[in-house]
Amino acid sequence: MRASLPIPRPGVRFGAYPEQTHKSAPWPWYFAEQWRARMLSMSAPSGKERKRFLREVHDKRASLHGCDIAFISASAKRLRPKLVIDGMRPELVAEVFALIDACAQRHLQIALHDAQFLAGWMMLDRYLVEMQTGEGKTLAVALAAATGALAGIPVHVVTANDYLAQRDAASLQPVFQSLGLTAAAVTADTAQPCRPDRYRCDITYCTAKELAFDYLRDRLASSGDKTFAPVSSGRRLRGLCMAIVDEADSVLIDEARMPLILSDHSTQKEQAAFYRQALFLTAQLNEGEHYELDHAQRMATLTTAGKALVHTLSMHLGDAWRIRRQCEEMACLALAAQHLFLKGRDYLVHDKQVVVIDETTGRLASGRMWSRGLHQLIETKERCPLTALQNPVAQTTFQRFFSRYLHLSGISGTLAEDSGQLLAIYRLPVVRVPLHLPDRRRMLDARVLPNQKERWAYVIESVRTLRAAGRPVLIGTDSVGDSEELSACLSRAGLPHAVLNARFDAEEAQIVAAAGQKGAITVSTNMAGRGTDIRLGDEVAAAGGLHVIVCQANDSRRLDRQLYGRCARQGDPGSVEHLYSAEDAFLPMKPAFPERTYMKLPWYFTLLARLAQRLREHEQRRQQWYLFVKEWQRERQMAFAGEIE
Repeated sequence: MRASLPIPRPGVRFGAYPEQTHKSAPWPWYFAEQWRARMLSMSAPSGKERKRFLREVHDKRASLHGCDIAFISASAKRLRPKLVIDGMRPELVAEVFALIDACAQRHLQIALHDAQFLAGWMMLDRYLVEMQTGEGKTLAVALAAATGALAGIPVHVVTANDYLAQRDAASLQPVFQSLGLTAAAVTADTAQPCRPDRYRCDITYCTAKELAFDYLRDRLASSGDKTFAPVSSGRRLRGLCMAIVDEADSVLIDEARMPLILSDHSTQKEQAAFYRQALFLTAQLNEGEHYELDHAQRMATLTTAGKALVHTLSMHLGDAWRIRRQCEEMACLALAAQHLFLKGRDYLVHDKQVVVIDETTGRLASGRMWSRGLHQLIETKERCPLTALQNPVAQTTFQRFFSRYLHLSGISGTLAEDSGQLLAIYRLPVVRVPLHLPDRRRMLDARVLPNQKERWAYVIESVRTLRAAGRPVLIGTDSVGDSEELSACLSRAGLPHAVLNARFDAEEAQIVAAAGQKGAITVSTNMAGRGTDIRLGDEVAAAGGLHVIVCQANDSRRLDRQLYGRCARQGDPGSVEHLYSAEDAFLPMKPAFPERTYMKLPWYFTLLARLAQRLREHEQRRQQWYLFVKEWQRERQMAFAGEIE
């Protein structure tokens, strides 16, 4: 068991600010690194070991029957020194889990089940756990977090958004207090002077972005001091000891390559005129003749003729256009801003500000900006006031930041598809825990419609039939624009519904919570990481449960499964239907068949969709591995130079 490794906490062994800075060099070949990681990783506990652990938990739980909170608190206090000295041995973990279960039953009226006990145990043993949506991941995380905190480890629980961080910290506060632990939440609204106190708590709930930026601020404040002074001297964190990542696939894969740049603001004279000139100049270019567009990478490339024309047109535009490389780069960015970044899909304009839409979760990513002037070009295109240019002073990515934790684990409903990638980059094996109750989800055959109009018509007829039967319907769409187009169609058909997209991000918990009521209709963009259960209303289970209609072609199988997982939770019934359109542009290899031919061959269209999906997944893995190797090389060079990593 890997839990027997030294417990990472501030002290003599790991220093005042523990973190992992020295790792062996990654092999340049992705598949070779996967093989090496598999050889180095330890196998998950066997079925016999799992049964033994669960038997110990149940025995301890039975012994606590009828005990009051005072006895539970005293037992937790007694266990603390044992965990600190002996480590997280299975018998000690089983006893702690029984105490947490007793607290949950008294304060939350929830009895934990075996799948949650196994998930919590695996996370303590440095595994990534695949646990199906609706199986109780929040309490499984609480089991691991509370046990680590009782062992003296500062624990960071990474949630999908600020709402979940606040909700979980507040709802689990009575449980933690009964165990003698403190817990707090750090969100975007938390003032900087208050953050050190919240990170001093035994358990801190926060988002990945806030945590990573606070780490960068600590590194800047250290001024090159590799030992890092204690928190009392102005640091926020107490090191990178233990992190438990909820929705781990979203953070460790989907957002892993997103640059996190800590900047100070500066102004640039005449920048507004400069960006207007760039957009005006590139409006004179023709696709195919002067430039090529790569929609997958969202990049524009000038042809030889395009470069010549750009330089000719920019000769009299001022000094900013005299540098040949800068001129061509700005022209490519302007082309991307005009043709590859679309309003309603990639960003929204809110209060005269361009707000980025997270492509994975569909939420507004307030505070996030595109770099190298791309954001300012889009602001110019949308006639919004320009934000000041930013000078980077420190940066990292999620995949490098979380690799620095001495004890990293996580949980999600969809991890198996990328288990090799997670193992190669983070050295974390993926294990699955069984369902608490049998799966009753029905997967209906995919349908192919000739065009978008007929797809919406089919959706409306299906929704009308399902609503009459008393079943709720969740419809997944590809973008804000598609969700609003479908919403207009539903309104014209007289079908009341709710819309969940980036425009209604603040109300997402209420919208998702109501999506399981009788006859409810919910139109949504990507549902990944919403964190709120869709609970079925009265008589809904008897009618067949929630029906999910997927009207989008996702980039990976994980995103498909995230949508499928919104129905048939915890033994409830439910069904899923995937709709394609012959007009969908995600198939570059689609043959030129008549539209009606696809309708007769849905299996063929589905096969093409899966092939395109596999190709995109492979390309994403290749890019993430390439960036991982480059980042490691960069950090090694900076370490030799004595600079801050």
